[in-house]
Amino acid sequence: MDYSRNESRELGMLGMIRQLVEIAGRVEQRLDTVERTIHALLNRTARLQNFQRLSGNPAAILLPLRNPQTGSSIPNCPTTINQIRNLPADRATEILHILQVPVPSSLRDKIKEVLYYFTGREYHL
Repeated sequence: MDYSRNESRELGMLGMIRQLVEIAGRVEQRLDTVERTIHALLNRTARLQNFQRLSGNPAAILLPLRNPQTGSSIPNCPTTINQIRNLPADRATEILHILQVPVPSSLRDKIKEVLYYFTGREYHL
């Protein structure tokens, strides 16, 4: 009898552990969603501040954007409109990939997209 009681307890404990693991997984997913939302808000704030900076000075230093997945600043982020306009195709593609947005095929359109994501403005090149 004691043996089956111990087995029953162990099965109950295993069930509780499984439930806790499931709950922990759901909490982790929610935290990931919250982190991505925060990173997106930080990018929107930087875009808005860049838009405001450029309104008073077209040569203003731009705030960097962040990787939406990690929250870290994009490495070697361009800091001026001219730097963005002079990006090589592979670097423009890399930035758009980091931002997790569609990548156009032409260099001109890639530059326009990078400019838009940094400044919130449409540029005609």
